Amino acid sequence: LKDTYRDVVHADIHSLPPPSSKSDSLKGYQVPVEIKKTKVEDGEEETLGVFTKAAISKGTLIWKSTNTAQFTSGADFRTYLKALPEYLACDIIDWAFPRFTADQEPLVCVDLDHGSLTNACVLEEECNMEVKEELLENSGCEMEF
Repeated sequence: LKDTYRDVVHADIHSLPPPSSKSDSLKGYQVPVEIKKTKVEDGEEETLGVFTKAAISKGTLIWKSTNTAQFTSGADFRTYLKALPEYLACDIIDWAFPRFTADQEPLVCVDLDHGSLTNACVLEEECNMEVKEELLENSGCEMEF
């Protein structure tokens, strides 16, 4: 996925670190995580989600945008999708999200690491973190974009 992105988006504007064994091993998650299947809201369909493997202390950076592909044009995004096998293109469409630059220019972004599988719990029993009402206003975790 990363190599295809680098091939499609011009080197001086793409958002990924240069390819090397060191940079390609960079992970967005800064805490231990595992990928597990989980049931979605209706309880029948399974999907993949990211779950922590340990308690996370307040103030800990849990994820940063290390492998987020950014597309400044719809044409580049469509070229990227066309260059992928169909099943991966469908996943990329599911994982993509909008952002704006500092100049309010639109971007299409997609995390090309486990960040694309970040889950949200709908039912309390699905949550793998303890969430208390008073913490909702002052979250103990940080994310960097």
